Amino acid sequence: MTESDFERYLKKLKLRESDLRGKRLVDCGCGYGAFVKTCLDIGLTDSVYGIDEYLETMPGYEDHFKTGDFFDPLPWDKLDYIFFVRSLFYDCFNEKQFAKLIGQLLERLKPAGEIRISPVEHLVGNSTSREVICAIVGVLDSYPCNYTLTPLPTPSERRTEKLLIIGRI
Repeated sequence: MTESDFERYLKKLKLRESDLRGKRLVDCGCGYGAFVKTCLDIGLTDSVYGIDEYLETMPGYEDHFKTGDFFDPLPWDKLDYIFFVRSLFYDCFNEKQFAKLIGQLLERLKPAGEIRISPVEHLVGNSTSREVICAIVGVLDSYPCNYTLTPLPTPSERRTEKLLIIGRI
């Protein structure tokens, strides 16, 4: 991952390197694991992990990756952040499955830990953004958490994207 790719990834999450230093992180849908590898390579944290259904293990980084699906319980706990960057598709599961996923993830967080989903519009699929947001809010209202939808800067003024931050209470 180039420095500019890493910076763009952080912008999608509305975070700075200093926010992640020494924290426990999981990148869900990590693809080929570039974000995880970069965090390790620059010494940002030793406790960064990635999970992806189609992951190919990178030599020297095996302990930081798990091949699997988001709906399997995460093997890591006491997490500060769980990220989904363009990797969670609402039309691939139903509201009940989403509720179960959020519940499982919240249990893996430290108090005040966060789940960050960016961009929320990526969840939409065949539904409207409003339908998906309403369904998500309905799910979140049943958990001990707080949440915010935050606009993200985009290169195009005609397109808006939002970051969903779910915080464990």
